[in-house]
Parts: sequence; C-alpha cells; structure tokens
Amino acid sequence: MTRPKPGWTGSPSVAGPLTRRDLLIGATGTAAGLLVGAGGTGLAHGVRPETVMPTAAPEHFGPAWMVLATEREGAKARAKRAGATHGHVRAFWDQLQNAAGGEVDAEPVLREVEAVRAAGLKVCLEVCLQYPPPFVTDHLPKLKDQYGTQWSPTQESGDNIRDWIWSAPGRGYVTDFLDQLFGRLDWSKIERVKTGGLTKGELQYPSSHNRPQFWAYSAAAQGKQELAPQMSPCPVPGHVPTPANRQTGGAAGWTDRDEAFATWYVQSLINWMTWLVSRFREHFSGPVYMMHPGAGIRPVSQTPTSPRQAYNYQVNLGSGLDWDATIAAYPDEGVRPYTTWIDSDHFRAQAGYSLVHDGNGAPWWALLVAARKHGRSGRLWGENTGGQSLADLDRVVRHQALAHGYEGLAWLDDRTLTSGKGVTYADLRAAISRTR
Repeated sequence: MTRPKPGWTGSPSVAGPLTRRDLLIGATGTAAGLLVGAGGTGLAHGVRPETVMPTAAPEHFGPAWMVLATEREGAKARAKRAGATHGHVRAFWDQLQNAAGGEVDAEPVLREVEAVRAAGLKVCLEVCLQYPPPFVTDHLPKLKDQYGTQWSPTQESGDNIRDWIWSAPGRGYVTDFLDQLFGRLDWSKIERVKTGGLTKGELQYPSSHNRPQFWAYSAAAQGKQELAPQMSPCPVPGHVPTPANRQTGGAAGWTDRDEAFATWYVQSLINWMTWLVSRFREHFSGPVYMMHPGAGIRPVSQTPTSPRQAYNYQVNLGSGLDWDATIAAYPDEGVRPYTTWIDSDHFRAQAGYSLVHDGNGAPWWALLVAARKHGRSGRLWGENTGGQSLADLDRVVRHQALAHGYEGLAWLDDRTLTSGKGVTYADLRAAISRTR
C-alpha cells in the first residue's frame, strides 16, 4: 500500500513565483469562461435527492489519531486501546454497485459506521472512487497523455480511475453512485471525511513515469465530447507544453500557449475538487479533509523557467500538485489540507525550513506553508505512506509535522501494526501518549 511519489531531485535554485496563481480564481475555484451547463447522462438514479439539511457528528477538537484500514476482526479495538480517536470507514465503489444506474448497497458502509462507533471511535468516512466497478471501467474513456498513452493501471493498485474529470458520462456515473450512497447514510454519525476522488483516492492526476505527463488529451478534455459540469475544453487544443531538459533539469522555453495550458490544467483539477466538495455539502456539514499527495510544486524554486528545477516543476504540474492555487480555491471554511506523505523527512536537512530554498523541505512542510498563506493551517491532518520505522514515527511526532502544528496522524495500517515488523501498536500507543 506504499504510495508512489513524484520524481524529485532537490532544489538548489531560486526563481520568481509563478504568475499563474494570479489568474486562478480564489474561493469558488471557477474562472470566467470555465463553467458549462450541468449536462446529464440519463442514468436511472441520476436525480437529485430531496433537499436535506446537512449535518455531522459533533466536531472533534484536539489531537486526532486514526489507524487506517481497520475492517479486520479486532482491529478497531486494537486501535482504540492504542489511543486512537477516530475509526476509518471506507466505501468501495466496486463493492457497492454492480450495474449502471443500479441500486447502491450501502449496508456494508452502514455496518462499518456502527462498528466504529461501538468501539468508541469517531467516524472518518472515505469514499473510494479509485476502485470503480467493471461497468465503469468497461464503458468510460481512459485518461490520455500528450504521447497518446492511456492510463491503464490494475484494479488492485487503487489508481484505476477513468475520465470523470472532464467526461460528462464519467461524471454521471460518479453522481449516481454518490447520490444514492449519500442518501442512505446517517451523516449525524460521521465526524469527518477525507477525499480527493482520483488516484489513490487523492486529489491528483496520475503520476508521471520517466517523463512529465499531462493527462488532458481525452476527447472530452480536448472539446470533442460532452463536458462534465464546471469543466471547459482545453483553450489550446492539441497543444503540448514545451518539455524541460531532463538531464539539466532546466527549462527549454515556456510560451504563452504553455502557460494557457498549465492554467487550464490546474483549474480543471480545482473544478473537480469544488464539484466533489459540493456533493458532500448537500448532506454533510463537518470537516472535509482534502488529500494532497506527493511533494507539490514549490512556488519559489520550481517554476516553468527555472534553470535547474523546470523538469521537477513539470513532473509535479503533470499530477496537478499546485497546492497554492488549490488551497486558495477551497470552497468553504470546513475544507482542510491533508498530506498523504507526512512521514517524509526534509529533502535537504540543513535548510529544510527555508522559504527561499523551498525545494529543500518535506512535503508536509510545503503543504503547511501553503496552508498558512491562505489561513488554512489551524487544522491540518495527514497519513504516512506505509512501512515506516519507529524512528520515522518518532521524528513525525516529536520533531516534524506534529511538532509544527499538525493536529494528528492516521497510520497505515492495522495489518502492518500487527505484522511484527516496523512500528507496532505498542509503539503507536507510546507516541499518542506523548501528545496528551
């Protein structure tokens, strides 16, 4: 379950900040000309439920601890004994719906919610769109990069998404599933959710492999098929950003058309995010933790014209990891940043907290810096990538993320904590006790 990380080579260079952020609209995440009609798909259940008053369980304040993936027998009790405050409830799409427009079986999720509460834990819900059922994978278009490569991972990878970012039929399938599932849940029993809705359940386009890849060349993204709500087609159809030099890391040029593509590409991910949050907000009034993976674009050292970091800029841009623009576009005060790489050490320890050489810092630090800029640093949360040592846990808790204001940690996972290798439940219990 270890998460892949974007390529990274450190950041010794300094360059000016990106200008694209000035073009991206703040709270609503939508810019003039980027909205289209709602569209429709004709799915049997693709109808809005009756208006309900959004609700949530009483909000938790203070350190928040959770063990991920606790469906196994005894796992919730083990987590509670270690000091966990929250329980992880996952809703796997491929386990809950088996036909287009078919009924969503919410019973497994409802049972898991009750089991978490019975263990004395607060419920954190994660809807796992990244495991779509066969009727989705067989019928929806795949994301495609500038080289014609189609995104085709395995189902087991947790990366097997389709184009429900730009594609109207894709968004229709997601809408149908969420409307049915959310209509069955008792949201007064759910304290928080964590989401992103794309690969690994996080807010990102697929990662790049061996070269920067931009996943915006599907027919819908290029304006050749019906678009999903809040989406616009590429403003420079067929354009491919000027590749950076892989050997030197430096820029090979950056044109106005490159910038137009990059602005639209980031905005498209933002529009997906704001739409996804809006689906939750029809039912849920509690905290929504937005899952930010990878290392993120560093606004000082990584720009499209950086002499040594333009390549890393393009790798991170390919995944849409512009945290500055994304956090600025959070649609309400209840949306909060969540890192999925909280265990990372600084890339260069001697200047890990430098705001000038900002490529040196760990991802959790870069996310914190972006959150502070936009007044979102008060309630940060995060999880590890899996397989960490006791020394890693100690560093996260005593010296790094939690010591700098993160209010808790979700640990991956019950299976590893009981494996006899690496961090154990006893280690986790000791770490939690130090934060009380």
